[in-house]
Amino acid sequence: MVTIKIISNPYEKKISFEKFDDISEEWIPITIEKNPNSKLLKKDITDKFLPFILKAIIDILQEEYVIGDEKLKLVFEGTTDEYDEMASFCSDGKYKGKVVLERSDIYLENARDILPAIIDVFKNVSPLIAKNVNENKTRKEFDKFADASNDDIPICVLGNYSSGKSTFINALIGKEILPSGDTPTTSRIYRIKKSPQVDRALIRFKYDNTVFSVDFKGDVHLLEITDKPLASKIEEALEECENDIPVKITETLKVINDFDTKEGKKTISDLVEIRVPFGEGLLKNAQHSFVIFDTPGSNSVSNEKHLEVLRNAIRDMSNGIPVYVSEFDALDSTDNNKLLSDIKEIAELDDRFSMIIVNKADSAHLPKHGFNKEKEKELLNQTIPRQFYSGGIYFISSIMGLGSKTKGEFEDDYYDEVYYDQERKYSDPESKRYKKLYSYNIMPEQIKQKVVEESEKENDLIYANSGLYCVEKEIEKFADKYSSYDKCVQSESLLSKVIKITNSEIEERVKKCNDYKTYIQKEMERGQSELVNDLNKEGKELKRAFIDGYNKYMKPIEKEVESDISLKHIRKKESEFIETQKDKHELDEKKRKIFEALDDTGRDLADDIKLAARSINKKHFEEIGRSLQKGMKAFKDNINDRDNARRKADKEAAEMLLEYVRDDFKQKAKEAHCKLDEASKSYWEEKADEMREKLAQIVMGHSALEETKKNELKEFILQYKDIEFEDHADEFFNDKFLKMNVAKKIRMWNEYKVRMSDSINKSKHRIKPSHKESFEHWLENLLSEVIQNITKYNPDLNRQAKIVTEETARISEMEADRRKLELYTEQIKDMMGWK
Repeated sequence: MVTIKIISNPYEKKISFEKFDDISEEWIPITIEKNPNSKLLKKDITDKFLPFILKAIIDILQEEYVIGDEKLKLVFEGTTDEYDEMASFCSDGKYKGKVVLERSDIYLENARDILPAIIDVFKNVSPLIAKNVNENKTRKEFDKFADASNDDIPICVLGNYSSGKSTFINALIGKEILPSGDTPTTSRIYRIKKSPQVDRALIRFKYDNTVFSVDFKGDVHLLEITDKPLASKIEEALEECENDIPVKITETLKVINDFDTKEGKKTISDLVEIRVPFGEGLLKNAQHSFVIFDTPGSNSVSNEKHLEVLRNAIRDMSNGIPVYVSEFDALDSTDNNKLLSDIKEIAELDDRFSMIIVNKADSAHLPKHGFNKEKEKELLNQTIPRQFYSGGIYFISSIMGLGSKTKGEFEDDYYDEVYYDQERKYSDPESKRYKKLYSYNIMPEQIKQKVVEESEKENDLIYANSGLYCVEKEIEKFADKYSSYDKCVQSESLLSKVIKITNSEIEERVKKCNDYKTYIQKEMERGQSELVNDLNKEGKELKRAFIDGYNKYMKPIEKEVESDISLKHIRKKESEFIETQKDKHELDEKKRKIFEALDDTGRDLADDIKLAARSINKKHFEEIGRSLQKGMKAFKDNINDRDNARRKADKEAAEMLLEYVRDDFKQKAKEAHCKLDEASKSYWEEKADEMREKLAQIVMGHSALEETKKNELKEFILQYKDIEFEDHADEFFNDKFLKMNVAKKIRMWNEYKVRMSDSINKSKHRIKPSHKESFEHWLENLLSEVIQNITKYNPDLNRQAKIVTEETARISEMEADRRKLELYTEQIKDMMGWK
């Protein structure tokens, strides 16, 4: 049986494969160098979300590696969500019994599980950034950083102007908001977000480089600017329309779309923000906040800048869903080759979940019983699916979907006419032309099966049969499961950028500080300058020696800490818990009853046999059978009672043991950390004393200062403040320790040892650079204050020296905060890393 490992890392957007070699008993990577013709290594496999390509992967593996009727064994490394998808897929359909699935001990956390912890990290980062980095440099990055952690999910709708993009977006919103028509109706990017209140809406944009807004509050609308031609036209349009927020928004947008065209000049910004209450449907009640972007038609000559406008509109966002709207007969259009290629280059859009919407599917010539495999293959090979297909091709009628939410009520006469003509086809299963557009969707089998099952359960037949329900359902699934991966990665990436900016700020300050030092030493008296040089030289040499001696000093302490890792106390506790539960559930008494039942059965059976033998009576022989049956039932009941009690006792003992192990781990890990921390602090405090003594000796042996000044400076150095160390006590202790079944005790003991060693290593690797840096900061501050002390009788130099002291202290503080930023970045990487 061939064994293949599938390694899926949705954070890095990579899927890779390894084959187990039975001879060497090693995993051999499947690579282009060794397997140049393998279909597994194509980008449409390696760069996708695993659930979308499961069938393709398994089919390829069976084709390339399986011989005859042998089984395929798969070992999976990745997230729990993806493993569950694989388990469901492999246990169903034609793969059941042919594919054996196992999960590796190595795994990744689901992004949706770690995102809350990453958001908590952001809360710690915010004050550090505000304190340390020039706001102009970081504001944009930090805004994006904050956005990466919120619930906003951008949905970017693209396509030709004739494809019905505006109608599709209206269907998602559940209201007639965007104007529709046969000519281009969108001349700019619309950014549409759900209003938190059902009677509030807003339209905002820039007009003549000034923010212009129309605020709708119930029956009232307020214009922020009233003395402009555009304001007059909006007021005129709103006076003539009925008192309904969606209608008012539509009329306002019509004015905005027409205004620049009629005026003959560009006065309105490319981005228009709309906040509107959503109508019925999944997006209205979703826990995530969806932001819909409507873009100008990609084949509209008057809107060639639309892609750049889109880039700018979503630049401060992340994890967007690209949605391409097309008509059925236009799937092979080459008008959009460049657009599709450019869309994939926008980092904020995740093309692993791109959706193709075949709109106006009710008027397309679709086969009554769906597509066969050949037709599906033909459609997937057409231009747009070939370049853009990932999440699926969805067939929908936007008008019917919108009507399901508005109960068939429309402002637009064309919408109204189409809905009236088509309603029975979507709502009456007995209709000869009954339609279920979702059944035409082209997507991986296991996903389509779920889509069909979910759509058939939906009570609103028109909503489901229009295809809109399953589109919204898949968007909701993306938000719940997949968008978190981009959010996590984006967060780590943005934090790294902030660290780079922080480094740049520190470099600028260091350069400024060094310029001041150079000036001071140049202007000092010769003897004083030589003294400063001698102090700096001695400080530098001693610092190097101290750093070199650190590992030798810490080695025996580290060995002692590692040797303290013991399982004896845990094993002892385990025995105590087992005994406690054994007594609680009376296992000994239940065991006694089993033997007692056996003894009773034996005695009764013996008596019956003797009686039957004496009487040779059929009735007494029948009594033997009844006695045996009764005794065996009592025996079996007692065994079942004992086994049930044992299972309960084992489970409760295991739960008690796991709780004890968790608490014990935290305590022991913290004790180990504190031991290392105290030893490291003692070392540097001792070296700080040595540094004070050496520098004081240099001062006293130098002729540059008078005796009184020497003594003053010597005392200043000897009495200089102690090192301020960072506290790392609560950085490493995680409540998620030991998630496996405690019944697998050997694994638990190994896990305990591995985790404890890992915790100790983390302590060592964080304490060492942190304390070293604290000592270096202490030394820099000491030397800068010594210079200030030497120059205190020269007003000009003393003023410069004070600046040096202040800047040195600020640099030390910034470097300490940078270490915290680096630590937070490490924490995020650890969360996303292999476990």
